[in-house]
Amino acid sequence: MLRQLQGLRSFVSVARWGSVRDAARRQHYDPSTIRSHVRGLERQLGLRLLRRGSGGVDGGLTADGERLAPKAERAVEAVDEVESQAARLAGVAQGHGGTPPVPAL
Repeated sequence: MLRQLQGLRSFVSVARWGSVRDAARRQHYDPSTIRSHVRGLERQLGLRLLRRGSGGVDGGLTADGERLAPKAERAVEAVDEVESQAARLAGVAQGHGGTPPVPAL
């Protein structure tokens, strides 16, 4: 699951920022890492998501990539929300904030 999520995050970043180079810079990764993540996602899906040319991957999204990008972005946002909510719940469970319990009557 973690590998799939890395692939989705990297793909969404390339779609959002327009190139592997820019996505890598914004995610603080080497471009080869971004390419590797996306290649893994492409293998798993059986689709080519990024156009490749003589200059590498920075040719933009394929038609399949264009169609999947909005859904991939929503999926990444949903996972981010789950992680954020879980962190808040863990903090409350450990007594690090949140609303104090109401005493029973």
